[in-house]
Amino acid sequence: HAVAEVLPLGEALLALCEDNDKVKTNALRGLGYILASCSLGPGDNGAQAWTQQSIRTLCLALASGGAKSQWNSCYALGSLLGNAELVAHPAVRPVLPEVVANLRRVIVEAPNFKLRTHAAAALVAVEDLSLVEDVFAELLAALVGTRIELDSSAGLESPGQSSAG
Repeated sequence: HAVAEVLPLGEALLALCEDNDKVKTNALRGLGYILASCSLGPGDNGAQAWTQQSIRTLCLALASGGAKSQWNSCYALGSLLGNAELVAHPAVRPVLPEVVANLRRVIVEAPNFKLRTHAAAALVAVEDLSLVEDVFAELLAALVGTRIELDSSAGLESPGQSSAG
């Protein structure tokens, strides 16, 4: 489907993202469904503007929403990143570094482990690795650090650590 075909639904979902948290969480997930399954046609300015606004809304919810809004934003952004046709579109490409940066920030800084895993899962959906090449080393370090934290809290030794001194 082209985004233009479902634009009224998409605009309604964006409006619902301004509602209370319970409504917002479901609207964010709905944005992800559209971003996962639609494409943009050439010269379709309304659909392009909607797509960019949807991505900004998801990034904002990821940065400042409640836990469920953040989880659903990760899910929706992963859906976007898994849609290679949409990711390759010239109207979408410029906003993708913001998406990757927000997901990276969550992986590195979020105190909630479930949120970290949702952000990592979103980045796994990336088919075009050039989107993450600038932050790959930092992402890998964050994931290894999280593994070490988890092993430490569980009383386990992480790979490369030894209790022998």
